[in-house]
Amino acid sequence: MAGPVIRNRPGPVGVLAARRSGMLGGARCPSEMPPKTSKLSLVFGLMGLSVATGCGLLLDTPLPSASDGGFGDAGDSGDGSGCVDADGDGVTDCALDCDDSDPLTYPGAPETCGDMVRNDCTMGVVDEGCGGAGTYVAPWGDNSNPGTMIAPVATIAQGMANAMSLGAPEVFVGAAVDGTAADYVEDIVMVDGISLVGGFDSLTWTRDDTKITRIISLVPEGLFFPPGLSPTTRLEGFQVENRSSGAGVFATITIEEDSSPVVVGNAIFGPINDSGRSIAITVNPRSALSSGAPRIADNEIFLGTGEDGSTRDSGALGLRSVGARMQVVGNRVDLSDDRAFQWGIAVYDAPGDSLIQDNVVRGTGVVQRGFGIQVSPSRNQSSFLQVDTNDVDPGECAQGCSGLWVGAVEPDVMGLTQRVTITNNVVFGGSGPVSIGLRIAFEETISVAPDVLVHSNFIRGMGRATSRVGMSVGVLLGARTSTRIQMGELYNNIIYSGLGEARFALFEFTTNMDPLVLHANAFWVEDGSSAVVSAAYADEGDFSAVPSPPFIALNSASAINTLTDLGASAVLGNITDHCRVIDPVPDGDAHLMTPSACVDAGVATRAPMLDFDGEMRPNGGVHDIGADET
Repeated sequence: MAGPVIRNRPGPVGVLAARRSGMLGGARCPSEMPPKTSKLSLVFGLMGLSVATGCGLLLDTPLPSASDGGFGDAGDSGDGSGCVDADGDGVTDCALDCDDSDPLTYPGAPETCGDMVRNDCTMGVVDEGCGGAGTYVAPWGDNSNPGTMIAPVATIAQGMANAMSLGAPEVFVGAAVDGTAADYVEDIVMVDGISLVGGFDSLTWTRDDTKITRIISLVPEGLFFPPGLSPTTRLEGFQVENRSSGAGVFATITIEEDSSPVVVGNAIFGPINDSGRSIAITVNPRSALSSGAPRIADNEIFLGTGEDGSTRDSGALGLRSVGARMQVVGNRVDLSDDRAFQWGIAVYDAPGDSLIQDNVVRGTGVVQRGFGIQVSPSRNQSSFLQVDTNDVDPGECAQGCSGLWVGAVEPDVMGLTQRVTITNNVVFGGSGPVSIGLRIAFEETISVAPDVLVHSNFIRGMGRATSRVGMSVGVLLGARTSTRIQMGELYNNIIYSGLGEARFALFEFTTNMDPLVLHANAFWVEDGSSAVVSAAYADEGDFSAVPSPPFIALNSASAINTLTDLGASAVLGNITDHCRVIDPVPDGDAHLMTPSACVDAGVATRAPMLDFDGEMRPNGGVHDIGADET
């Protein structure tokens, strides 16, 4: 199988292509249903052109429904009846869907104003109740037009105004007739229950990846989602930019507290802001106590550039969320070539059930310090934060990199559940003088350790393979504390040291920090003979003394499995082996060759049900070690 492909899911570009491609379908034409004139034939007919028509025969593309936050699955209904639901609207041809290529048309459907179609499959009036108006926007339109497919308005703001007056849920935004990108330079404030859907050919109103509809903001907050929006508010299919800059923080998209919109299938570019901080998507920027739960899915996010430094008003981030329950799924995030601090995904103080899953984070240039994904649980609400099936490499960093960083702060309310679950990830520490695959470390003193579960991952501290300088660590455990803390249950992980001058598979940050459980992990020191110092497990270390930290080197499985400071049953079944990972590099292949020392060597305790590819665990009677279940 090819490299670490996340659950065989298409990437963001593939999602857009799969979901926007024009469809020419011939739906059933039941005798009891009236023939339906196609949208294209109406448009072309009014332009003096002719197109063959027929029942359900139209060139159109499924549009996402507000109920599922995006496109439904199309194809066979799966019930063995042979009925087909080609447009994914939940109504099959057997249930008399009169146009199975259009998810907005089915028996009982509400009218979509301006599409010149009777959407409920009856003989009623086309666009009934719409007063001749619609919510179609094109660069060649005019705001004095009614907003129909053949007479669109010119601005997104006018399309939204039409939608509000009509009670319509969606505004459809088209590209230029000649196929070039359409720039909508507008400072947009989203409205609850109204979605913006872009990427249309404004002549045929089909969708594909070549039809670029670009929203350009000129204010610091960018495209703005105010407080209180529901998941029926969606942004989909746009290229989004913010071309303003200056001292302070500038964002391409801002989602305020208590807001739960869906941002899906867009290309989002962080601002170029060398005098301040650049954020592509910022959620709850005022760090208010929030009930919001935004969903950020299947986007391509490109970091901009920020001012050099590590302050709150410098650096660049792809996604930054504070105090919001987040669903961050299936995004591609690219760090930019920028001599500043950069974070791909940063979800801080996350309450409730938050999910960061199936994301790809990559470095594309050289940054000062790069962080792939950084997360922390809430300090004032119970947290169940899951980080699953991500593929992370922050790239090249002048000072240092971390692939995945789990932090925490002292809870404001005692007795809170603070749980972070890290499963099925493939994580690299980037190339730099300090390279850390997974960092479980806190920048402030804590007395209560969160429940951190690290299960069935492949983790590698990269370092610089050519110069072999500095320090590389697979997993770093640490906390600022004056008392001993046990934190982190590690099961079934493959952990490589990387190739730094000093290299460690696992390194204890401080003598006051130990893992709580260490079961069935594979520790591997890469080319240990070329290292200045190395250890499979660096016990009782002191990371503050880099590049020559003191530690107790444990390099055999027997030495690791007889650790005395974790408890008699806390350390079991660990091995020191590379496990024959096929190609353990970014964009390589994290699957296991067979035979492998990691096959059937894991434990079932707290194990995830699926592996990196979405395949069931275990395959046989015993779990494998690592992200892959062979």
